[in-house]
Amino acid sequence: MAKTRRRWGRLIAAAIAAVLVVACVGFAAYVSNPYRADETALEAAADQGEYASDDVEVQRVGDMLAFVPENASVGLAFYPGGLVEAEAYAPLLQKLASRGVLCVLCTMPLNLAVLNGTAADGAMQAFPQVDAWYVGGHSLGGVVAANYAADHADVVAGLVMLAAYPAADLSGAAFPAIAVRGTEDGVLNYQAYLDSRERWPQDAREVVLKGGNHSQFGSYGHQKGDGEATITPDQQWEDTADAVASWMSDPDAEGRQDPSAEGE
Repeated sequence: MAKTRRRWGRLIAAAIAAVLVVACVGFAAYVSNPYRADETALEAAADQGEYASDDVEVQRVGDMLAFVPENASVGLAFYPGGLVEAEAYAPLLQKLASRGVLCVLCTMPLNLAVLNGTAADGAMQAFPQVDAWYVGGHSLGGVVAANYAADHADVVAGLVMLAAYPAADLSGAAFPAIAVRGTEDGVLNYQAYLDSRERWPQDAREVVLKGGNHSQFGSYGHQKGDGEATITPDQQWEDTADAVASWMSDPDAEGRQDPSAEGE
């Protein structure tokens, strides 16, 4: 009987080990092939080519990439989308920085924001001269940024969600939020997005970019399952930067937009 129990114990241990190995191999395969920042993104990250600017200084601060306009008093700690290289968001953040917002792009372990949800802490510590800090992100990065905002409501001035929605309940939050999405987004779970509205802060603005998709908030090519954008990436970055900068300067200017007005 004792031998039988030991044999079953060894079999169970072997089975658990096998499951763990398969899980580890699967996870390794999952994270080993992220969406890479393309040439446009790398130029923006290096402050080169058409993105070279006298108005915005690009700085490497530890593992973060900062886009620093002169005398900025407002900052955004930005979380990349899941399995997307952080530098892919350099063109968008360059444009937002050119509108006076100091932007810090947080690089994530294995390109997954869930592995460093408090990355915004480092951004805020690196630039103590900033008076008001917003947090935000794209897709999964936006979800994690919303979690950070929920846990740090005392230091967050507002939340920026690009093709994202909160998992945390922010309905009682004192800070405002903005949600920006494209009409051609084929990745965002639209029903879950609609259902999440009851968890948004009461002071929330929704901006719908006609012709925009999921992938073009960054610069990493076409994401699997996404719709075909009918505007250029540059136009989507410009429209997004305009919407976010305008909202930061006057978050109470208008409320949520009805998505039905955009053909949804």
